[in-house]
Amino acid sequence: MLVNSLRFFIVYISWVLLFVLQKPCFMLCHHALFKQSSFADYWQVMMHGLPLDFSVAGYFSAIPGILILIEIWYRGRFTQWFRKGYNAVAALIFSVIFGLNLVLYGYWGFPLDSTPLYYFFSSPASALASVSVWMVIVGILVVLLIAVGVYLLMQRVEKWLGAFVKTNRHRIGSTLLQLV
Repeated sequence: MLVNSLRFFIVYISWVLLFVLQKPCFMLCHHALFKQSSFADYWQVMMHGLPLDFSVAGYFSAIPGILILIEIWYRGRFTQWFRKGYNAVAALIFSVIFGLNLVLYGYWGFPLDSTPLYYFFSSPASALASVSVWMVIVGILVVLLIAVGVYLLMQRVEKWLGAFVKTNRHRIGSTLLQLV
């Protein structure tokens, strides 16, 4: 009965760790801005960002949580296929946001928010005028590389967790526990 809750918790923690690891990667990519920073500063950045990481990881974990609820009652190819598809989409979203944040911070001087998207959709030609073709190609390759890495990581987590799933004899209790 607790296996499903543990599965959800591990998926959630995996997303939290991915979001936490973004921060030191970002700081290393923009090392010129952080050359005077100590390890304690890196630690403080990660700790101050933790509430947002918890929140966004919750959004990324909502669909896997619903799939776990469905799998209490029905386990089949559809749920496995849907989980793989969701992991692919979530990994792509994660990597696009991370990649755009890395690149756009150098130009805009602030982390990604809705401003660049508004600028892009209001005037796409102007938004892309200063971007070289090589920058776009490298950006797409980096985003795809990160997406594949995140997808493979989440698939490995799911496969590892799937080994613990057995036929559930306490479906109502498991459903109620998972809902909580």
